[in-house]
Amino acid sequence: MTKNVTPLHEALRPNCHPDQAGDIGQEMFALADWIEKNQPSLHVNNDFTAQSLATAVLDAIPLELKQNSKQAIDYVSKLDKYKYKSEPLIRLAFSMVRFPHMITPSHMIYSWALAKATDPQPNKLRTLAFVAGGLIPDLPTYTFFFVHTFLLGTSQQLMWDTLYFDSAWSPFITLSHSLLLWPLLLLGAALTKQRLLKFFAMSGLLHVTLDFFVHHDDAYRHFWPLSDWKFMSPISYWDPAYFGNWVGLVDTVFIIALLTWLWSIYKNHKKIQYLAMGLVTMYVVLQSVQLFLDFN
Repeated sequence: MTKNVTPLHEALRPNCHPDQAGDIGQEMFALADWIEKNQPSLHVNNDFTAQSLATAVLDAIPLELKQNSKQAIDYVSKLDKYKYKSEPLIRLAFSMVRFPHMITPSHMIYSWALAKATDPQPNKLRTLAFVAGGLIPDLPTYTFFFVHTFLLGTSQQLMWDTLYFDSAWSPFITLSHSLLLWPLLLLGAALTKQRLLKFFAMSGLLHVTLDFFVHHDDAYRHFWPLSDWKFMSPISYWDPAYFGNWVGLVDTVFIIALLTWLWSIYKNHKKIQYLAMGLVTMYVVLQSVQLFLDFN
């Protein structure tokens, strides 16, 4: 097998969830399982579109399975509108809604709210330190995403299913979510009385701790390099198989509540109020798109 192709059943599996849109998930599983068992040598190019994937599936399966899988095949063919387009802006927008490593805005808003809740007095540097701590743990992942998506043109499936877990990027992504390094940074900041560094480390530790509880298949090795152990949480913030739809909805409601509260305490800062309301709008739109993708 060359590096430019992917087994057909593997290309199909990222869209398989047992609870996905009712019978569609079961049909998707049946399709992938049948192809893996009966046509394991079939491949698609890594830059496949949804339409070419659907065509390959139709060519691979017998008539009876086609008749029993109409919803799943229709679902796959429609993915072209959202997931497999090559245009950068479409890929970026879709990643914010669907891909499992892009909820950084929530972390930053949690940190922003924590900064104001612990000290409501205006202090830009303190607030920025908290917000930066909410961002930095995901910075290696964003760099990985942009390099492979926009510079290298790597398929999203290959990126998230393989390279994210096993490539030169992996140590940086892992260490950025370390439950060893962030507490050490916080301790060092406290001992040296570096206040801004302390706020930054507190926020980063909050980010990593939250991630500890909402990752399943994509769990981090939080104690690497001392241990490769992962906590496979029973809930995931993105995967419907582990209550991802519900976690995402709760996160959105909580974020909107925090942004509304932040809007209320910036009465004399119109630009910040506009920012807060703009973020509320973004979350409402993204959650609406998420629900549309889940039920169509």
